Amino acid sequence: MCNYKVISGILALAALLLLPGCKQSKTPRRETIPFVRQVAADSAGTFSLVKDYAETGSAGSIALFGSPESVLRLGRAFLESDIYDNIDGKVKKDGLPDFAGESFQICMDPLYSPYSHFLTSDPDSLRELTVRYVLQALDTLSFTDPFDSESYQRKSPSKVVILSSPLQAEYGRFDVDTLFSMAQKRISLIDPVDALLEEAFGDGIPSGHLLAISSDPVASREAFKSVAKRLSAGGATIDILPYPEMGNDLRACLRNFANLGKRYPLNGILLDEDAGTVALYMETLRQIRQDVAEGDETLLKSLSPDFKIINMTDALVRSCYRLLRRENRFTHDIAYPKAMYYQLEESLLGEPVLVRVSDRYITTTNSRVIDIQAQMNQ
Repeated sequence: MCNYKVISGILALAALLLLPGCKQSKTPRRETIPFVRQVAADSAGTFSLVKDYAETGSAGSIALFGSPESVLRLGRAFLESDIYDNIDGKVKKDGLPDFAGESFQICMDPLYSPYSHFLTSDPDSLRELTVRYVLQALDTLSFTDPFDSESYQRKSPSKVVILSSPLQAEYGRFDVDTLFSMAQKRISLIDPVDALLEEAFGDGIPSGHLLAISSDPVASREAFKSVAKRLSAGGATIDILPYPEMGNDLRACLRNFANLGKRYPLNGILLDEDAGTVALYMETLRQIRQDVAEGDETLLKSLSPDFKIINMTDALVRSCYRLLRRENRFTHDIAYPKAMYYQLEESLLGEPVLVRVSDRYITTTNSRVIDIQAQMNQ
């Protein structure tokens, strides 16, 4: 994850300030949700999934959770990724899939996504849903019929869980980590917020100024709420802008940013859209640097020399690759990566369960059929 050395240093300093005799006021303790305590109390049942989680080793799948659109796009990126040399891990295409031999569980959630509706109704439900996602990933069972408890079939437990929604990182990450801490475990969980910051700053101290350009600015402001506090420790800032009405135009975004009265140069732009949008932004950036259009010289002054455009999908792929390589969790099998598709549905008890669906077609909650292959080939 992002900047553990820096964060650990900050936490250590905070701990010293809270020792007896110090005059600093104590920070209010954050409480986890009741569902986490309920799971932890079920030591012979659901909590066993957490206690039995393997923190090391190559066995297990990689689970992707989120809206159908986001995880299908993300799944395609993982299956097609060829960013690194498979031998030495350097950034260099080698003609082989980066995730050769890995199995992906594409877990689509047409039931509760998009998650911004939780903000005004019940944020704790989003926290609980995030914990349930992780428990579903660790489970060895899925279903073919959500209304038939006997229709289960086995699936591989996941060694890595990836959340595609920044909102879940903001609201549910704490509760997932708390649950695993209760079992003295550490979950390999990757979320887009930390993945984006990892791409922006690497292992260095967060510094400079970022701009997040979002199709859902209200949700993004909530998702990056704690991130803004984290960045401020190093003198960094982050602002949120919606996509301009005229389209995905980098020039328009930079002008809108200037209209906010910001005077400092940008170190990077964070995007939550697909690779097509990134390609448009990269081409426009090339034109701005070559002073192609009127006003480009002024726009260039608003960018730092090391300015970069960071795509959420690419950030998640890269973060997962680095984690698997760093912790030696690749399967090292000589085979193309494969994907299995699941859909989140409600059981008779009203609880979300994973339902195995066809590798080609998925039926959404509004009875519309999605052609997976057509979606992934767009």
